[in-house]
Amino acid sequence: MGVGEALVILAFSLIVLTIIVIKQDRLNDPAVTNFIYTHEILENHILRSGPVEATLYRQSGNEYRYLGFFHSSGDAIRAVMKSFERANIDEVVILHNSADRYEVVRLHHSHRGSSEGKKLGGAIIVAVDRQAAGIGNCGFPRNNQLVPGLSQDSKKEDLISKHFLIHDLIKSSYRLRNSDSSALDRAIEACRMQIELAPAVARDFSAKYHGPLPLHLGFKQLSIIEEKRGNLKEALRLSCLALDQGWSGDWTKRIERIQKRLAKQEI
Repeated sequence: MGVGEALVILAFSLIVLTIIVIKQDRLNDPAVTNFIYTHEILENHILRSGPVEATLYRQSGNEYRYLGFFHSSGDAIRAVMKSFERANIDEVVILHNSADRYEVVRLHHSHRGSSEGKKLGGAIIVAVDRQAAGIGNCGFPRNNQLVPGLSQDSKKEDLISKHFLIHDLIKSSYRLRNSDSSALDRAIEACRMQIELAPAVARDFSAKYHGPLPLHLGFKQLSIIEEKRGNLKEALRLSCLALDQGWSGDWTKRIERIQKRLAKQEI
């Protein structure tokens, strides 16, 4: 190695060391509040309470992963922190911190090669207006449009009767799932049809009987199917939707069980 090469390496090492020292000083300086460690993300936010949406983005600025709706800002931030920790991101910079928006990015961005731009770079958490967005108590949208185009006009048909006819179709199809190769698909389609009708049926049922809503087999059976398939987030969404609409059932226990399974997957 020549003297010139040695001097270049020495100069580069000094620059890197200086950056590390400056970064550490900023992190440890109580007067500097926007440079924090990843484990401090939760304690530094000022988001209002209530549902939020969280999105991770790449160093390039493109979306990395949409984390989804969360019942509380704390749950969303903890999900972001887990993602950062898995990506070995120890320090972040707070770019925006208000009641409606919280944005953090990794403190050190590497721009060496195109693959670096694909790595996790930051996160945005945005507060959601529950009423305007139609968000239910579990933090999921109340929209359950699973079968586009299905009529919900209660003036043209008896939706309550149709609800119970589909109920019987779900039971009979699901019972044959082991002997008939198409039975499970029929059961799933019937579940989706019944779920699509659910809001209008709930309205008509309450107006006619003035009592609590019955069990909704479509929500229950499809949630069970999705959970068995490992689609835990969809199973959770369906259970939350049923609970929000007021259908009878052990929805709270189901939700708690699925949430525990999801939490184990994050570890």
